Amino acid sequence: MVKSFDTIEVGMHIYEKGIGVSSIYTTNSSDRSLKGSYFNAVRKARNSGNDSELNRFRNITIMDSDGQAHKFETDLDAIYEIEGQMEEPEFFEIYEK
Repeated sequence: MVKSFDTIEVGMHIYEKGIGVSSIYTTNSSDRSLKGSYFNAVRKARNSGNDSELNRFRNITIMDSDGQAHKFETDLDAIYEIEGQMEEPEFFEIYEK
């Protein structure tokens, strides 16, 4: 039987507003799915130069396993800057190893 929700703690990276790349632990599949959707929107925005894909993430807050709130970076210029500081952004891993 497949559950629609789980409570497995998983480490993932996000582009966090005002911080850059953050590593956070989430405790549910809904937040992991949301982060996947966010990075898909980042990829589309980066490739097109149009930040409208990021609009739905502007006011979303994700809670980590410690109860700390995190906001997605939605400014495309800031995302370009974050990725410009990475050695190989095309190989950026969402999940921690």
